[in-house]
Amino acid sequence: MIIIIIRILKNFRLKRFYKGVYGLWAKIRYGYPIYFDRSKKKLIDTLFDLANGDINTITDLGGIYKVHGAYSFYTIQKYHVSKVMEIDTKLTREYLELCKKFTQITSLEANFADAEAISKIENADALYLFDVLLHQVDPDWDEILELYS
Repeated sequence: MIIIIIRILKNFRLKRFYKGVYGLWAKIRYGYPIYFDRSKKKLIDTLFDLANGDINTITDLGGIYKVHGAYSFYTIQKYHVSKVMEIDTKLTREYLELCKKFTQITSLEANFADAEAISKIENADALYLFDVLLHQVDPDWDEILELYS
């Protein structure tokens, strides 16, 4: 039993180590925040591959914390979408500085669960919801997903 636990811990530490190395490489190579997650990047790439070019606008909910909108910026740079709506409760200085380079981004400093925030969103072809369950545990998720659908 102890050997199994030790193996699990070693595996977990190794995965975190590789994730950290990738974050550092992405920071140096592309200027992404160190918390930029390769698995989310791959998910975005898969989404655009499956959509066959049918995605032109995205809405990123809660995409500022620790990554400063990096997934939206990645999408703009790689897939040349025409419009991105970024909604989060706090827009960071780093994010606002990066926004100056891109005309496609519209920012809204609000809680994406508020009806007022939802009313300001135009139709989007894709919706990013990365890591929001970690921070937004209180809302009724069935209701929020229904509002966004």
